[in-house]
Amino acid sequence: MSLKTRSIKISFLLTTALTVAQQPSAETNKVDGAWSVAEANVARRDFFGLVEMSRNTGVMEALAADTQIEALQDKRAHVLQQAVTDCHDVPCIDEAFRWSDGDIASVVTELQKLYTESAAVRAFTEKDLRATGRFALDEKRPGGELLSVMWTNAAQGINRIISVYAEAVPPRYAAIDRMRYDPKSPTYVQLLHATAAEISSDDGTHPPFFFAALKYAVMLLASNDRMDAGRYEPLASAENAAAIRKIASISWARYPYSVIVVPGEGPEEPGIPLSPLGRVRVEQAARLFRAGKAPFILVSGGTVHPMLTQFDEATEMRKELMLQWNVPADAILVDPYARHTTTNLRNAVREVIRYGLPLQRPMLIASDEAQIAMIAKPAFETRCLNEMHLRPWVSLKRISETAVEMLPNRDSLQEDPTDPMDP
Repeated sequence: MSLKTRSIKISFLLTTALTVAQQPSAETNKVDGAWSVAEANVARRDFFGLVEMSRNTGVMEALAADTQIEALQDKRAHVLQQAVTDCHDVPCIDEAFRWSDGDIASVVTELQKLYTESAAVRAFTEKDLRATGRFALDEKRPGGELLSVMWTNAAQGINRIISVYAEAVPPRYAAIDRMRYDPKSPTYVQLLHATAAEISSDDGTHPPFFFAALKYAVMLLASNDRMDAGRYEPLASAENAAAIRKIASISWARYPYSVIVVPGEGPEEPGIPLSPLGRVRVEQAARLFRAGKAPFILVSGGTVHPMLTQFDEATEMRKELMLQWNVPADAILVDPYARHTTTNLRNAVREVIRYGLPLQRPMLIASDEAQIAMIAKPAFETRCLNEMHLRPWVSLKRISETAVEMLPNRDSLQEDPTDPMDP
């Protein structure tokens, strides 16, 4: 089988797995191809650009024909085989998957060359990357630079996952996001060795040059029960479907705001689905909804507190709104991913943009006085810029002790693979 044919074959396998993963099915525990359903959902949310690249036959052909990319892939495959044979600790195994600065730079050079030479690569960059808004902070760059930024961010995201979830390097919020196992335990070393062996097994295909490292990163997340990023996919055709269908029928002139955003508040004790403060925020949102402030309530919050809880804040608030306050399902939008107040606002803006709510109409952020005071302070803007490299708003104004109004910023579409549970 030729290199080109093998590359197209693995592209077909990836496409098959990812397509099935995005469709509801009665049998979602196994998918033929390169990914399980859960892995496919997480891979696409955390590393959208790489996944879409692997699904594009023209791009795959261009990569397969690039001698420098092929040489890099052969070198990394050899290192991985050596690791499977010789490694007996986690850092040794990880080194076979981690991207060095030199290798990242080498790929940048080749991608920029391919952008110039290949019509398929140019079309992919413009239609599948730039047009999505997922690279909003870089979308004004020339095409070759945009493609290179996508790759560099993804490689750094893979390295970050390896550091945090294989070697226990502390994440930004260690209390809720840290690795759950001891990386020096014989059991964990055995697990990662088996993972490496599975990824390196020769099944007759020739995967993309980035596949082994990408697969390893996603399997590390799965090993640590950190598959949050894909937990509710496809969100638009499931939990949010009823509200999305209603959007087209809204007479927006009747409402001062497009949506009432309710940031979650997680309980600190295990086994409790919704904290008392979360219930207060829900009641406040129901009151504002009945007063006609907006046609929708957007509840935002993932599986955050305590660490590894099975309850996500948004779903529990949605239940409370429906069961206790009689808010209809088609008036509630859900963001079950946000893990911090910063991403509560960012993710809410993403849904406003992607679902077609009016950008010129402000959003109403409703919460308790302490959280609203924090959001309104200059330090919160600084935190957003430091952690997300963007501010979710064009303008932000406190209008009461328990609410701010916010005009959404399209920069919020920017995705961050270094934050793998909510990119």
